[in-house]
Amino acid sequence: MPYTYIIFSVKLNKYYVGACTDLDRRLYEHNIGHSKFTATGVPWKLKYTKVFDTLLEAKRYEMAIKKMKSKKYIERLVDKILRATVSVLFMFAPLYQMRLNAFSSLNNLLYQWLL
Repeated sequence: MPYTYIIFSVKLNKYYVGACTDLDRRLYEHNIGHSKFTATGVPWKLKYTKVFDTLLEAKRYEMAIKKMKSKKYIERLVDKILRATVSVLFMFAPLYQMRLNAFSSLNNLLYQWLL
């Protein structure tokens, strides 16, 4: 599955934008120093991914991001995804809490029954 991805190095305070078909392998390669550019920034953290139907589309999106030549643009892109993720988590939080409450009640009933 083709991806465009953005990774970040705290050590360098830099982002790296790339495209690949095997994201796990590529992230591993970045973190073992396989690439000259990313070798000095280990460890790299994955900050953004976008899935595409073809590698060509992923590479075009990679180039579009790189053409922006803007760290602020990349940070806005990463922040946008983070905010969307947090929104989804908050949306499902009440359901999760209901499950926890139900599990806790069931656990208490079983405990009392065993006494």
